[in-house]
Amino acid sequence: ITYFFILPKLSFNIYDYFIRFADDPSTFDGFTVGEYQTAETARELSQTNAVYLTPWTAVNDFPNYELLLKDTTARGFDSSLCLPFQPGRTNDYLVNVLADPSGLDRLSARFPQGAVTKTILHQPEPFPLTEVFTVPAEVESPLFHLDGIQFGEDISLVGSELTSNRLSPGDTLTVTLVWKALHPVNADLVAFIHLAPDADSPPSAQDDSAPCRATYQTYLWREGEVVFDSHPIAIPADLPAGRYFLFVGMYSWPDQTPVPITSAGGESARLPNGQIEVA
Repeated sequence: ITYFFILPKLSFNIYDYFIRFADDPSTFDGFTVGEYQTAETARELSQTNAVYLTPWTAVNDFPNYELLLKDTTARGFDSSLCLPFQPGRTNDYLVNVLADPSGLDRLSARFPQGAVTKTILHQPEPFPLTEVFTVPAEVESPLFHLDGIQFGEDISLVGSELTSNRLSPGDTLTVTLVWKALHPVNADLVAFIHLAPDADSPPSAQDDSAPCRATYQTYLWREGEVVFDSHPIAIPADLPAGRYFLFVGMYSWPDQTPVPITSAGGESARLPNGQIEVA
């Protein structure tokens, strides 16, 4: 029988705890060296750069991160759900490659001009624990193709993309909305995407969630920050074939008050944002 003793972010079996660590107590300390070096690196970089750590849970679960980063501007995010970015600044993304093995691939795809600038090793067995992916300050944010679409007074929608504009019933469509904070956002907002055959019909499918699945809510956004916010929409298996429109909007939580949208077409509660074919 193997027993497990749960310590911060680690599980040790009875052999490790009573024999391995007892023979060499420094081995236990070695397991936290990589985390400490990651937090120290993030703390140092955040003095001049925009610093983000993925996955989001790492910032909240690792004691070293909580202690060393609580008074810095470093933020946690989850690369599978979103991507924050500050234009005009050097952006450093510290990727825990054990907890977020696809993080570097996602960052490289979004920012091909970026590169790994530092590797922090796990201890006592030396293998990569954290990779620092740096996007230079001169790199412009991709997907900036919308202009003049403002949500309330503090947010604008500057871009969007679809995984596909032709789907089959039962597929999942992922819509990435690119938000920009015009000012600090002092509200907890929910973004929604409705799929409907026309502007007057109820949604045939939808997704309502706080940006980044509530891992990077709007009240965390800083002035000038850009957030790539992914929303998966399940296409119902019985959805009739045809053309459907996408509508985007926001409302406050928990009172569900719609955020007014101002665009060239005037003011509305939801914005047409593309169309798809269901075949």
